[in-house]
Amino acid sequence: METSGYGPWPALRSLVERCDLIFIDIKHSSAEVHRRLTGVSNQAILENIRRTAEHVFAAGSPRLVLRVPVIPGINSDQDNMAGIARFIAGLPGAAEVNLLPYHQLGTSKYEMAGLKYGLDGVQGASVALLDESREILRNLAPEWRCTIGGGEIEHADGDEGLPVSGCSAC
Repeated sequence: METSGYGPWPALRSLVERCDLIFIDIKHSSAEVHRRLTGVSNQAILENIRRTAEHVFAAGSPRLVLRVPVIPGINSDQDNMAGIARFIAGLPGAAEVNLLPYHQLGTSKYEMAGLKYGLDGVQGASVALLDESREILRNLAPEWRCTIGGGEIEHADGDEGLPVSGCSAC
């Protein structure tokens, strides 16, 4: 399952119990900034992530991967990454965090739908920015495996993930 984690816990729990792999996004650590960026607070999302992590820890499954889209100038600052890392470090157990480099591959979908793309002009995440974000997460949430990209999800045997230059999401 791939989810933003936004919604009532009972509905999400019933899905969590039926999955073998769950991806949940964390876009920002600040409820106020999250609301400004997405239109909703992140409080329910963070609570649902905590509850999902508790379920995974107690049951031993499903596999949980928290994803952080790294968007330069939007959520890539050190304070936000540290806030996300501290939240993750406080979760029960330890799983995976995947930093997703921002790209503009979805802009054509907005055009086709006649919608304005809200991140026009935002450049992709640099290797240096992604490495800095990964180091923050590794230092503040060392029990959690942190990778860059997404292609390594299938074969999680190493802790580095794909090099950014080889990432299809870049």
